[in-house]
Amino acid sequence: MATVSLQFHPSRPPTAKFSLRCDVAYGPHQDLKLQFELLGDVERILTAPPTARPSRRDGLWQATCFEAFIRFEPSASYREYNFSPSGDWAIYDFSDYRSGMTPTDVAIAPKVSMERSSQRLSIEAHLDPSLLPKPFHSERAPLRLGLSAILLEPEGSMSFWALHHPTPTPDFHDSEGFCLSIP
Repeated sequence: MATVSLQFHPSRPPTAKFSLRCDVAYGPHQDLKLQFELLGDVERILTAPPTARPSRRDGLWQATCFEAFIRFEPSASYREYNFSPSGDWAIYDFSDYRSGMTPTDVAIAPKVSMERSSQRLSIEAHLDPSLLPKPFHSERAPLRLGLSAILLEPEGSMSFWALHHPTPTPDFHDSEGFCLSIP
């Protein structure tokens, strides 16, 4: 398991002080578990309430949303995962930087859960091996992972968080932001 910290983009800081980290675990059954933990004045963060039947939803990034990007070198293609505190999710495949976007067909939906208190918000996403790109199972192809989050506050301001911000404006699709390697 790896624990990493995410930083807000300097052009879009939050209005309150927060820290955000993610525990990444690649399981023995080739599943992937991501647990995002936001600490601070979490009551300032707007989240969708949990839904009784989580499902695929487009546009999750327009509100509080946690994301992962997986790319295999040297390929330019990558997969994007969006997780809402509601439990809703979205998965997209891209053939290259921001191009060729197609929703990914899935047989088993990601399991997304939320725990929340006044000072802590935890989002856990569990990805079955069938939800991971096929090269993930090859030991020869290096896996590059990008982690990010969008936090929506009451006055409509949004802060953008990532492992690394390689551009002057927030851009989670830039492959230089996929800077975590998973063995």
